[in-house]
Amino acid sequence: MDAGSIANWCSTVGGNFESVVAEMCEAADEGRRALIFYGPSEVPLPAGLHESVIGHHPLGDLLVDVGVDLPSVIVADVEAAPELLRPLAPGAANVLDISTGRLWTYDDAEEDADKIPRFRREREAVFEAVREAQKYREEILELMPLDNLLSARDRPTRRVHAALLERADQIRQRAQRVPVPPAEAAELTVTLERVIAQMNASTINVAASTRRQHGEVIIDELAVDDGRRLIASGHAWSTALLADVVRQGRPVVWLKSMDLLGALYAAGEPLPARVHDPALASHLLDPDNPRVPAGINAALRLLLDPARPPMPSVDLHQVLDELPDVDAELGTELGKNGLLALYDDDVSATLPALAVIEQEGFWVDRSGIAQDIAAVEQAISTLRAQITAGPNGRMFAQMDLRTASDDEVGAMLDYVDGALPSAFRHREDRLGRHALYGNPRARRIEELRTLHALRDWLLLASRTDRLKGIFTPNATGRWYARDEALTSIPKHHLLAKQLLLPRLGARPGEALLGADFSAYEPRILAHQSGDPVLMAACQHGDPYQNLAPQFGLADRDTTKKALLALIYGQQSDTFAASLPMAMPDGRRIFQHVERVLAGVVRFRQHYQSQHPDEARASSGWRRLRPVNISQKKFARQAFSLLVQGTAADLMRKALRDLARVLSAHGARLIHQAFDAVVVACPRGEEAHVGALVKRTMESVAKLSVPLVVKIKSGPNMAAIA
Repeated sequence: MDAGSIANWCSTVGGNFESVVAEMCEAADEGRRALIFYGPSEVPLPAGLHESVIGHHPLGDLLVDVGVDLPSVIVADVEAAPELLRPLAPGAANVLDISTGRLWTYDDAEEDADKIPRFRREREAVFEAVREAQKYREEILELMPLDNLLSARDRPTRRVHAALLERADQIRQRAQRVPVPPAEAAELTVTLERVIAQMNASTINVAASTRRQHGEVIIDELAVDDGRRLIASGHAWSTALLADVVRQGRPVVWLKSMDLLGALYAAGEPLPARVHDPALASHLLDPDNPRVPAGINAALRLLLDPARPPMPSVDLHQVLDELPDVDAELGTELGKNGLLALYDDDVSATLPALAVIEQEGFWVDRSGIAQDIAAVEQAISTLRAQITAGPNGRMFAQMDLRTASDDEVGAMLDYVDGALPSAFRHREDRLGRHALYGNPRARRIEELRTLHALRDWLLLASRTDRLKGIFTPNATGRWYARDEALTSIPKHHLLAKQLLLPRLGARPGEALLGADFSAYEPRILAHQSGDPVLMAACQHGDPYQNLAPQFGLADRDTTKKALLALIYGQQSDTFAASLPMAMPDGRRIFQHVERVLAGVVRFRQHYQSQHPDEARASSGWRRLRPVNISQKKFARQAFSLLVQGTAADLMRKALRDLARVLSAHGARLIHQAFDAVVVACPRGEEAHVGALVKRTMESVAKLSVPLVVKIKSGPNMAAIA
């Protein structure tokens, strides 16, 4: 930190230097960064790892001489003193001017600063810290190649460019005429080395034994190692100790991180900006077969399971004995495989938002629910009577129609009601094919299963005040809820719309907002492939409606199925089996779709040929081919990951962005599934918050086609589903 330039700027704009310093230190603590203030006088600092170094030589010249690779140099008012940009010259550091919010960086930077994980934390922390002192630009201006710093090409702002040209000779002469004082260089070098060593040694390791009780996280025991061992037993003491760990602002390696974040949130404690969890690192290295370092003890092996199974009693001292080495080993592997930025600045920073959603869920209105359960049970009894009626119908009475496999039920339908015509048959989903053919008994069996699921949800709702799930990562970079997985609610069924969805809402005095990306994955595929037909369909209106005539289809639903089948790597037979028509007719539709979207097919073939054993999404999230999977099958998974994984990347960014902007408006995320989120906001603020959510989600990426978000609002899920 160039303390002299910051102090001069504060004096010019009427800011309080000590307040700015205090806010910067607070933001740096939250972002796990140490600040070194360099200037002509001692800087008053709060407790922490921050340091003040007294020196009179220009900091830029000094840093060039010291030659330390710093994450960033923070200055103020470059326009008044352009020599502050001298650390850029050898590419040693980037320079952030807090007076304008402009980030000056070396020539391998990309246009969008959000894509530079290495700099993101410092930039966001400083913006947040000094937001009261100056109204900054909402977006950082274009980033400028250093080689052109003094040329007319790729100019910076006019004032800075003019000042640089005017003073370039003076800057060069001064640098040549005034050598760097060895004492100042030595003092700064020693300070840097000391702070870096302290930061590297300051990681706190945390392990816990947790469980769920009526949907709430209970911490039975918490173990902390911050250079000394601390053990807390019982939920209250454990939560208090955990909150103290977070308040220290030091790097923390957590095991059971989502449970611990949930416990903090439920207790009203602030959450950290990001979470390092070795279980997550293990999952990133190979999502289909999470890697666990060899030779670790059984307790730690259990805690490294990203699926978060219920935990038996474990020896937390044994876990902490090995945790630092395991974390270091996994971090090294992440670095070798190009996954460290994804882990550190993307996924780890998304976990707090996911933990909040996991703890929120939907509030349940239980009034009159017993009558609704009885109504569904009556409908189930009626359906079962219809299914078991008629000749040989009693054979279905002997089956558990809810749990029997589709193949078993399909075989029974073949026997009782007759086999399907050969053109309608498919080797899989025999029950579904009977229903699509129009077999009334098959359709009633599918309806029976839906009503059983609805009854289970109503029974669950009758026993709790809130419905919420447990999030775990899958192979494509999405986090899905399990156990009470709200995505499995049969929300399109008429009885669900009448009896269950109206019961799911927010807290009293709040409304719900549903925000859903429209044709999300097709728009991403259009951008990636450049297919002219798909791009044109995604420019305006509903892409599925726009494509239906070109696919030779009359309805939107079949068009959507066809396009998603292409994305998910389905074969023509699998797609045809989902349609109420003969298999050859379904195959012809799929083949016609591939002809219409020839650009997509060429793009898919090229991508698959280049990625026989490893696929990556735009963020770097990868998937490896398991040894028991053929290259042909993996090729379909690879292309699906490219599209679905990129969709997951953007959704994670949307969650982070929404979590940051919603709190100022009294709103918060309470649910996320696939390409949609649900937000709770104060009643009467739906229009304002809805516009904010729409603007935030639609700006998560700049694609060659627009991202479109649809907003619905209402008192409960029935209004927004």
